[in-house]
Amino acid sequence: MRKRVVLLGVGGVGKTTLVYRLLGLSTTPHATLRPDLYRLYFTNGTVEILDVPGQHATEIAQYAAR
Repeated sequence: MRKRVVLLGVGGVGKTTLVYRLLGLSTTPHATLRPDLYRLYFTNGTVEILDVPGQHATEIAQYAAR
């Protein structure tokens, strides 16, 4: 089973920090300059998280709504 999640929002609200916490990373996240794809693996499947920079959130949301 594979699930996909897209994180959208204005810049600086903590989208990348949330992903880092879910992945268990202790490093401080860097500013997201382009979309990044992260994967979480579980025994029953995978969750793919697309982290979109705030400046592209509207564009990605419009594309996804098609």
